[in-house]
Amino acid sequence: MIRQDKRNLKNGIKTYIRVTEGYRPSPGAKPKQRTVKSFGYLEDQDDPIAFMKKVEEFNKGLNRVERIVQHYDMDEKMNDENNRIQNYGYMYLNSIYNILKIDEFVDSYVYREKLRIKYDLKSIIRYLVIQRIMNPASKRRTLYEGIDLYEFCPKISYDELCRSLDIVSIMGNELQAHTRKALDEFMPVDHTYAYYDLTNYFFEIDCEDEAEEDLRHRGVSKEHRVDPIVELSLVMDANGCPLQVETHPGNTSESTTVIPVMNKVKETLGLQRLILVADKGLNTTKNIDYLQNNGDGYVFSQIVKGTRGRRFMKYIEDKSDWTVVSHRYRFRLFTEEFNGKDENGNPVIRKRKVLLYWTLERALRDQHKREEKIRKANKADINKVYGLSHGYGDLFNEHVINKQTGEVLENTKRIKTLNEEKIESLEFYDGVNCIITGELDYDENKIREVYGNLWMIEDAFRISKTNLSARPVFLQTKNHINAHFQLCFMSVLILRIIKFKMGNDHLTVERLQKVLNKCNLIEAKHGLLYFLPVLRSQNIITDKKLDNDDNIECDFDKLQRSFNTSFEKKYLKKEDFKNIILNMSIA
Repeated sequence: MIRQDKRNLKNGIKTYIRVTEGYRPSPGAKPKQRTVKSFGYLEDQDDPIAFMKKVEEFNKGLNRVERIVQHYDMDEKMNDENNRIQNYGYMYLNSIYNILKIDEFVDSYVYREKLRIKYDLKSIIRYLVIQRIMNPASKRRTLYEGIDLYEFCPKISYDELCRSLDIVSIMGNELQAHTRKALDEFMPVDHTYAYYDLTNYFFEIDCEDEAEEDLRHRGVSKEHRVDPIVELSLVMDANGCPLQVETHPGNTSESTTVIPVMNKVKETLGLQRLILVADKGLNTTKNIDYLQNNGDGYVFSQIVKGTRGRRFMKYIEDKSDWTVVSHRYRFRLFTEEFNGKDENGNPVIRKRKVLLYWTLERALRDQHKREEKIRKANKADINKVYGLSHGYGDLFNEHVINKQTGEVLENTKRIKTLNEEKIESLEFYDGVNCIITGELDYDENKIREVYGNLWMIEDAFRISKTNLSARPVFLQTKNHINAHFQLCFMSVLILRIIKFKMGNDHLTVERLQKVLNKCNLIEAKHGLLYFLPVLRSQNIITDKKLDNDDNIECDFDKLQRSFNTSFEKKYLKKEDFKNIILNMSIA
């Protein structure tokens, strides 16, 4: 609309002409007005009639956004604050974060514990989780070099960030319980199974922590390093969503973590029974006795070699009772009795089902790994570097002989030869796997189906280590390390929810990060937002064999369909964009 404001100036009363428009800052808010364009004083114009026609013409075309943006100020500076590129892709993550009601929990925790903090704890936690997904980096770099988020720029000092980590570490278990309850209200969750595994993260430091209760100690590293490590245990549900994350000192035995973690998961979720699915490293008699004495179940992989697997040799040798499904797969399922102990430590006879199965893919892989060990052993024999076994030391036989007569005398020499019997025994187990379970009603398909989902927890570890850069390189204290993994836990949970809800249109974490970081805008004048194109960067690749589904434009379309949004126009008014965000919801 055209506004004519009378202004009392030194040289008299003049009429100031401007064009305004009405808007609501948010749904339900009181309407306001803003100036779209100012034209100056009517009395200062040479031709007032032509001047007013020009104003009326502009006012008629006001609804067309293109008409507004034609009027640029050519004197504006490049580094002006209004020319700052801001990211709105984080709002897709933000919508999932809101579903988990983390802000509500933080507010209630601060009030209950009577924490006298002057900084915004909930904004710091939200900021760290979002930045961990969008732009993973150290805490200091996240604070000073994190990407600009549209309408979310909390004022944080590094000291406040560190104090926040201390609080997150203390309230971590309660926060995990809260997010699980919020998730139960949002999507169907199957609490029948708990998939459990551990990994570790190394620290490039010279000495481990002095205190035994601290985390950074030397242990068995997944990367085969000798540096101090911290262990991380993770429990996931059948949808691949994290249930519980715990940190343990690096010198902790993996099998000893099962009982306390299972107790915590059952207490958090209020479950009477849970079936634990885990790898052979957690398969111990003590853990099985504990699970069965508490009415829980288990599905574990089992070693078929060595002392523990010796009882399976007769079943593997006798192929007559195996069920042949195809030339690539065969199996044998039977029930066995074993000795256990009840809750009072008294001997008891238990039963379990044992699934032995052979796959061609596993057989070829075992053969390839064995041939690689033989090549290394032969090379070591030629180069006489027996001390550096590198995993093939068990393929050597060591003999002590007299250099002249071959008798064992004082003048002796140690020689090594390939252990042909050992190599032949390894061939016996090529392609053979074993799974045991206390669920006696499970058939072969059910056992493999349940155990087969264990890959999701390995995928979660891969995501945390590669996509989220979860290794806490620069953190030192126990509280800060623990809080860091709590934040990573929430990040993985958000990513898993998005993947589950997107269904067949789901994106890999790499592609999701790429498209979210491409969703940028610039605040233009007159309440408008200019949206930068979400396109793949220009390059010189002309290979037409590239998969079109890998284009970032296609990924952006999938993301918009899943979240019920539509960003197609180059310009949007702020209030229209806000309405889109408020209506954002994942399918």
